[in-house]
Amino acid sequence: FGSARGSSGVPSARPSTRPRPDHRVAYAARCERLDEEARDLADRLGVSIAGLTSGAVALDMESGDDLLALRDALAEGERLRAEVGRCAERAERSRRVRERFLS
Repeated sequence: FGSARGSSGVPSARPSTRPRPDHRVAYAARCERLDEEARDLADRLGVSIAGLTSGAVALDMESGDDLLALRDALAEGERLRAEVGRCAERAERSRRVRERFLS
């Protein structure tokens, strides 16, 4: 805390000079891996992946591991894409605030 605070003990208003990682690249790579995994599993199961969502995969007591893995890969891809969308919206709102009030 010492280096991030001013002499009065209040956090410094200086922006961080540390490079910020571009998480979009990591999300895109992870989504691509999940898409590839889902395509491979769908091919193995003989189903079309076009337009398929995790909610459309019906599991029962007899469902195999491949079907469960397909559903999980689709669900994780959907979750990541939603998270990326939320992050992009937050970034856009922050940009507009900075532009409007800090310029």
